[in-house]
This record gives sequence, C-alpha cells and structure tokens, in this order.
Amino acid sequence: MPSDSDYLRKLLNAIPVPVLIMDEDLKVQDLNAAASVLAGISPERILRRFCGEVLHCLHERESEKRCGETDSCSRCIIRKSVLDAVTGKSTVRQLEKMRLEKSGKTRTIHLLVTAAPFDDRGRTLAVVMLEDVTELTDLRKILPICSRCKKIRSGETSWEDVDRYLSRYGGLTFSHSVCPDCMNELYPEHSGE
Repeated sequence: MPSDSDYLRKLLNAIPVPVLIMDEDLKVQDLNAAASVLAGISPERILRRFCGEVLHCLHERESEKRCGETDSCSRCIIRKSVLDAVTGKSTVRQLEKMRLEKSGKTRTIHLLVTAAPFDDRGRTLAVVMLEDVTELTDLRKILPICSRCKKIRSGETSWEDVDRYLSRYGGLTFSHSVCPDCMNELYPEHSGE
C-alpha cells in the first residue's frame, strides 16, 4: 500500500489540467505534472515562485513590480480567485484571458479558472485549476471564409477546407452527405426519390 503522500502525488499528477497550490502571496507551493508542462519549467524550479512568473505572464514581465502588484493584477481572475480561496471562498470556471511571453514569443490564452480553499497544517492555501480553452474561444470568433469555395483562412496566406479546419481546431469528425438542394442540382434524375 503506497504512503498517503505517494498516493496524493499520483492523484495530483493524474489530473490532466494544470493544478497549482498557492499561498496568499501568489507563490506556488506545489503543482501537478500538467502545470509543470504549461510552465515549461521543472517542478523543483517552480516552487515558491510567483504565479505570474511561473505562467510567463506578460504583465509581470513588463513591470518592475512583482506578481500581484502590477496595474493589471487588480483585474486578474487568478489573483482574485487565490485571494478568495485563502479567505474560504471558491471560484468555479471563471474565464480569464492572459497574455504570456515564452521564449521571446507573445501569445494570448483563455483559461477557465477554478479555485478552492485547501487546508495544510492549519494554513489556508488555494488549489487552482487552469483549463486552457483557447481553441474553443478562437472557434467562436468570426472566421474569414471564401464566399465561393468556403475555405477558411487559417493564416496570413493559407486557406484550408472548412471540415479540415474544424477537425484540427475543434476536434470534430465529419461524415459527408448531400443536402436535398445539392442533390437536386447534382443528380436531378434522383431528386424525386
């Protein structure tokens, strides 16, 4: 039988979304394997670092101030969720848009943030789950589509079939058929069937 700490570590690492355990100062106290992958930093180098530093928050990098103290931090749902959690309140799937800088590249991600209080030896911490829903929010935006062939612009100069695009970005699988209007146009001899 594994020890309680081994069991809990395996359980935490089995969760497929990033999970961070943070204190009221927004410092990471523990994390799971998915959070380490998101950060692109080994777990031992993440511990006791600020959340913004771990997640490569652009606001934290552009400021002389530390994570939790920049002008943008007052609007950050991760910060608000952690502060709520350490006072006993939970946050469930609140949408947050973050601008991150990693390896010299800036990108925007959309996260659903869930946070809950977590008691550790008489000290209240926040357990925070970060679900990346960037692909879903990107699909909700207006897509440039050719008015003739219906291909979707997937880059500055590249176009791809709508089914291939939605399969790649939305995880959708298509089964093809022919609608009645097209059946009449393409196969008029079978239109009454």
